[in-house]
Amino acid sequence: MPSALSRTLLAGALALLAGCDAFQSFETVCEERLPAAKIEVVAEPVTYSTDLSRSSAELAAKSTHSGSRTLMGLVTADLKSAVSVGGSGIANRDRSRFCMRPAVKVNLAFSPMIVHVARELPEGSCGHRITLAHEQKHVSVYEQYLGEISREIDESLRAELGRKVLYFRSEAEGDAHVQKILQERIGPYVENAMRQVVVLQKQVDSPEEYARLDRAQAECEARNAKDEGPGQR
Repeated sequence: MPSALSRTLLAGALALLAGCDAFQSFETVCEERLPAAKIEVVAEPVTYSTDLSRSSAELAAKSTHSGSRTLMGLVTADLKSAVSVGGSGIANRDRSRFCMRPAVKVNLAFSPMIVHVARELPEGSCGHRITLAHEQKHVSVYEQYLGEISREIDESLRAELGRKVLYFRSEAEGDAHVQKILQERIGPYVENAMRQVVVLQKQVDSPEEYARLDRAQAECEARNAKDEGPGQR
């Protein structure tokens, strides 16, 4: 389940120091004229499609699950991020100094997300309903995790880019700095996301949950057998 990181660079507004600023320090001009930095990290709503075409053996081959239990359901997903960068900056007259406040928007999404139920479990059967409900618990873990890392990335970017005017020797140096911060603060989350999610998903696949699934399956089958009655099977 690979992850992906993409960027869109949006040109920022660049102004040169005006003649009316001659009696103010460069720092004062930057503090007064630059609009506030904008940092936005968006966790996209988690949605999924279903795939009922694969066998349990095929699901086992796609899974990182290492237990001995036959795998009848699986959720697959990729974490993707899209980053847009803009902002406002001011250069002094000889362009030997540059100040800026960036505008950054990060969209995070698990996409595509697919809930698989093994084809050995036909729709409407006890096994299908119970397995689908269990896999939806895994979807909820993905959703919770996405919200958590979105908040963490947001806080980290605000601390680095959103709380003060940034000063550099040139616009190019400023752009390089922002890109470095984005890579350091977003890249590790995207690269390590699936390993971290696997740990969280194992908490769903606990012995207690498997025992509950087995009881639910047995109770469902017993009810079906009772409803059918003797001679109707």
